Amino acid sequence: MRPPTPSHPVLLIPGPTEVHADVAAAATSPMIGHRGAASRALIRDVSTRVGRMIGTRAAVLPLGCSATGAMEATMRNLGTGPVLHCVNGAFSARWSAVREACGIQGGWQVQSEGGPNEV
Repeated sequence: MRPPTPSHPVLLIPGPTEVHADVAAAATSPMIGHRGAASRALIRDVSTRVGRMIGTRAAVLPLGCSATGAMEATMRNLGTGPVLHCVNGAFSARWSAVREACGIQGGWQVQSEGGPNEV
């Protein structure tokens, strides 16, 4: 991607996004089926590389969804009992809202924004 100039501004708004030429070229490759061996190999490769990048040997699960989708996947798969959300800002409030939307028992405790949680 080229750096911004008066004749080539970089717009940080929704809409078409400029991508590097290498990325655009890769997007012309044939698509692979999401249930096939090629897809499994790709996910395994991405998971391994991300694990090395963040320094973990634990499982890395790439998700093709929004942050809210990732929160819902977490709640539905790991929320086996009541969940307490210590809310001290918009991000933790969103977690609590997702828990409620998933029908998982629990509650929330509000703290001052940015402040410590005292349970």
